[in-house]
Amino acid sequence: MAIFRKINIDFWEDCKVVDEFTPEDRYFMLYLMTNPHTNQTGCYELTPRQMEFETGYNRDTILKLIKRFSENLNIILYDENTKEVLIKNWHKYNWTSSPKIMTCILKEIESIKSTELRYCIDSLLIQYGYSTDTVCIQKRNKNKNKNKNKNKEEEKDIKENKKFIKPTIEEIKKYCLERKNSINPSQFFDYYESKGWLIGKNQMKDWKAAIRTWEQNKNKYNNNTKIEQEGEFDYDNTPYRAF
Repeated sequence: MAIFRKINIDFWEDCKVVDEFTPEDRYFMLYLMTNPHTNQTGCYELTPRQMEFETGYNRDTILKLIKRFSENLNIILYDENTKEVLIKNWHKYNWTSSPKIMTCILKEIESIKSTELRYCIDSLLIQYGYSTDTVCIQKRNKNKNKNKNKNKEEEKDIKENKKFIKPTIEEIKKYCLERKNSINPSQFFDYYESKGWLIGKNQMKDWKAAIRTWEQNKNKYNNNTKIEQEGEFDYDNTPYRAF
């Protein structure tokens, strides 16, 4: 918050001020430009209660002034939900090309709660060529970082969701019945349980796919009438024979 605000002397010669402002309007306008809540952006939070206390006006007068300045004079925008005010011509007298000012404005924009007022500020930055590229680049980078972090979280969730959970014998039995195959559920379970549910050196990802592989191997065996040799039987790669 600044400890002082500059008022351009052209204020007193402005056609709108001379022709349309009442003495009360001029006082209220000077208040909006110099009160302790102002910032570099010209958009800040200011409640009717604060206006009452700081100007000495009652609530009805404050509300009438807000309406007059918003609808009749078209000098401010006021969001009743967020209790934020935007002085429309603030940028003409308070914005400069200074990088420090730009940094301050960009920081203050992030704290604006009202979507409407924030959009208006963004439009002014573009309209008056106020380092538009800087604004866009910073927003893009911020959004990019947000998306990047979001993607990492999603990838983490996907990996966690894909973490293999070994089936029960009942689940194996149910799936085998659905597929109408002759695979022995207990034999399937015991075989992979003894191998730590690995296929080769890799963790099994889908036990149902393994069931289907056994079916294929069984069919190959039946077609080739291949006799199983003694020793350890590789159910993942060798044709399967139902017992």
